[in-house]
Amino acid sequence: MPSPTTIQVDEHTRLLSNDDRIPSTTEYATAKDKVRLRTQLVVILFVCVLYFNTYICLAPEVSIRENIICKAYYDGLDNDEVLITGHPERDCTVDAVQRELSLLSQVYVTIAQLPVSDILCQHLLASIKLTQQAWQPNIFPLRAIWLAPLFRLVGGGDAVAATVALATLADVYTDQDRVASMATACELFSPLISSVLMLKSSWIPVLLGFATFLVGASATLVLLPETLARRPQSGHALDASATPKTQAPLGDQITAMLVVFRQSVVSVFAIKNVRLILFGFFAATVGTIAAGFELQYVHKRFGWSYAYASSVLAIRPSITLVLLLVIIPLLSKTIMGKFGLSSGRTDLFLVRVSAALLTAGTLLLSVSEISSLAILSLIIFALGNAFATIGKSLLTSFGPPEMAGTLLSAMNVSASLGAVIAGPIIAVMFDWGLKQGGIWVGAPLFFVTLLYAMTLCSVCVMKLPEKWKDGGDDDDDEQDQQGAQGVLSS
Repeated sequence: MPSPTTIQVDEHTRLLSNDDRIPSTTEYATAKDKVRLRTQLVVILFVCVLYFNTYICLAPEVSIRENIICKAYYDGLDNDEVLITGHPERDCTVDAVQRELSLLSQVYVTIAQLPVSDILCQHLLASIKLTQQAWQPNIFPLRAIWLAPLFRLVGGGDAVAATVALATLADVYTDQDRVASMATACELFSPLISSVLMLKSSWIPVLLGFATFLVGASATLVLLPETLARRPQSGHALDASATPKTQAPLGDQITAMLVVFRQSVVSVFAIKNVRLILFGFFAATVGTIAAGFELQYVHKRFGWSYAYASSVLAIRPSITLVLLLVIIPLLSKTIMGKFGLSSGRTDLFLVRVSAALLTAGTLLLSVSEISSLAILSLIIFALGNAFATIGKSLLTSFGPPEMAGTLLSAMNVSASLGAVIAGPIIAVMFDWGLKQGGIWVGAPLFFVTLLYAMTLCSVCVMKLPEKWKDGGDDDDDEQDQQGAQGVLSS
């Protein structure tokens, strides 16, 4: 009489198994393809919804906050001053209003980056909180939006959410640039839609973004399948009895985790090129956070309305989309074919050019006195937006293959660190720039320019690994990789 079949328990076993063993390799491959296709479509849907919600709400939220601060500022003026001046039209670009708006926005950005959140709940609950406080400013003080991230007490913040999303993509995508292109397309169209709707009311795009995210996130939760690789079960596995594993004491588990963490940190920083490019990701993230400040900056500096500023800033994602889909692939192919450079040398050259364009674009925006120069600076900056995409490829190539996951995690940590410190720095420097007046209103952009310049210097001193060089000797990086691999294996 055949023995009852049992499933062997290991780290790949699902917590809620539905006994979906795949006996045939052909059936397994077919099912795997279906799961991959379904997951790809769901992930694309979620990324598009997330970016659509983020960018369609960006300008109107700033406008709503500014209006609330402006009203409170003028309502709090001395009654005698009101009697003398009558009831003039409120100028919301005065320094006091802009200072509070910058502090409000940048502190919120910093708190939102702290490791306390789940990506679905954070956007849903934070949107509800923002709506309540902005709709009833007499009941809820506007600074109470800083409490919104407290709804996100369980999880790991944006960094962990990004890592989980990347892990899901890695299960089903060999080329994640397609998802990045979809996100950039949403970043392009969202501000344009927002600008049109803001002509009617700033609340319309905010509510539209909230509703879109609510529906899209719900659909994602329902449709997203299991992405863990399913393996055909062998006859031995079916006949084997389940063997429970003994769980180590909590103290031993913590010690083991600390040892693994230490080995990962040492192995990452043992490679010189990795240290240099991680600084680039740190600086690029600070620049990304500063992009949110640019709305307020051009509104203050050039007197643009938020609707107009949002539509103009859409120039950048439109150029970035063309850059990622057309310019970079053609340029890489041309350089490799005409000059005979390896893919590694080509990537390093493009990273250096991208860093130079980011530096030049940010510097030009910070010193621009007229609108045309500001628009030109956005175009130059957008041409350098391939830095992160190409830099990620370089990063994973600088270490041994088994370190790829560790290097990508280090990239996320570096980017998160930049996001955490960016908010306070931008707020403090903008406050200082308002006091100085004139060109110094762009002080945060001067700081970002300095970071990009340092990034350019760091990528310029990089040396290619031996496997990428056409000739000559450079054993430093190879020795670094061997040292890092030794740390991991110890």
